[in-house]
Amino acid sequence: MDKRQESTIKKLGIFTLEQGKEIGLSQQDISRLVAGKDLKRVGRGIYLPPNAKLDSDVGFQIAFAKLGPDAAIGGLSALSTNSSGQKRTSTKR
Repeated sequence: MDKRQESTIKKLGIFTLEQGKEIGLSQQDISRLVAGKDLKRVGRGIYLPPNAKLDSDVGFQIAFAKLGPDAAIGGLSALSTNSSGQKRTSTKR
């Protein structure tokens, strides 16, 4: 993995195999990076850098990566998320 690819992956955080391919990494490259502990596999075709800072909504981030921008959320997840997909913060007064 070159410096440009490494920088892009750090910016993406959680990313898919397809996103990895878009920046020039093959499936074999990603497999080698996972085996060398330079990437973590968090689901089928879903990866993240080993030092990535995960938010409390990591489950939502993984689901978004798997299902894409047209996915919908419901239940308690929807209650704690605003219309732009960002986690709401408490505004106690």
